[in-house]
Amino acid sequence: MCTTDARLAVAVGPAGSGKTTAMRAVADAWQAAGRTVIALAPSAAAARELGASLRIPARTLHKLFAQNSFGIPTGLCPGTMLLVDEAAMAATFDLDELLQLARDHSAVIRCIGDPEQLSAVESGGILRTLAHDTRSPELSQLVRFADSDEAEATLAVRAGNAPKAWEFYDSHGRVTHGMSHELREQILTVHLTDTAAGISSVMIAATLDDVSALNTATQAAHLATGRVRADLGRIPLSDRHFGYCGDIVVTRANNPRLKIIGGLRQDTGIDNGDLWRIHRIHHDGSITVTGTSHRGHVLLPADYINQHVELGYATTAHRAQGLTVRRAHMLLNATLGHALAYVGLTRGSEINHLYLATDALVDISGDQQPDDPQEPFRASRGRDDFPAP
Repeated sequence: MCTTDARLAVAVGPAGSGKTTAMRAVADAWQAAGRTVIALAPSAAAARELGASLRIPARTLHKLFAQNSFGIPTGLCPGTMLLVDEAAMAATFDLDELLQLARDHSAVIRCIGDPEQLSAVESGGILRTLAHDTRSPELSQLVRFADSDEAEATLAVRAGNAPKAWEFYDSHGRVTHGMSHELREQILTVHLTDTAAGISSVMIAATLDDVSALNTATQAAHLATGRVRADLGRIPLSDRHFGYCGDIVVTRANNPRLKIIGGLRQDTGIDNGDLWRIHRIHHDGSITVTGTSHRGHVLLPADYINQHVELGYATTAHRAQGLTVRRAHMLLNATLGHALAYVGLTRGSEINHLYLATDALVDISGDQQPDDPQEPFRASRGRDDFPAP
């Protein structure tokens, strides 16, 4: 990545292979030679994580483009490295615009990502082509997983090797079949058990309907125990739920004007994908929320809440990509695909469990058998695995 003369070079790493650590080494080496590194990512949340990991400021691709369009200094100069994380999730036209920007300033582009994970919501897939055509280096050692056998199983999922993947997950009790509503109840039960024991845990679903149903059930469970308080008012959210004091919510739109006070992100704006706990509901329809990780707080106005705030107990696979927890529970319903399964089965360092709904599997490929339990592990490069993010 540092020694090639190519304008654009890419590296590939499976989930859990330490891509961020590798990027830090690349950035440190480039800066040690007296040259500039600009860290970039497709989303604001990913850029913030990247900046913290590399210990340098990071921004989104779109912010760099906007700065350049409006004549705002970008920091670009000859020899600058534009270092792009989660490059598989960048739209092809965005990477093309970045390449033109690099040419104009005699800069170089270095991308890292995994083309076998979920790609851009817009037209994407170019990272796979670049990796193939340039014979890109690939990280091979997985460092995330506590069980080396599970690490090997994730590579089988990634490759679409259904029999090998199934052998591990089935023999280790990591696959549960059932009706959708029964599986949601099971996922919620194990998730609540995890969190009560202080174990980081995430509920992932392939469809927005399942995310909503899991959010509804989780909120009801917390209302029953008093962790969420119905007696302190409620506020309508953008997903047709109501939010109560104590609820976990997610912001779904970047807003740099809503500044965080205190915590680890003092004076920064809010990002799409940030998780918050409702601290207070105000009479004007606004809420004060506290970040679940950075502990800063911010006042969200009613108009923003009505359009961009949802319950945040469960998540889609797209939002979960890049997340690491100890235990992950993934529900696959009507939307199938090995990329969805791969993302869901690589979020947990200790346990990754797949729940397959037998009442909603549909034949979208033309050759799938409804009772084929290995279908989610099969490679499906002819189509994208796209629920709405």
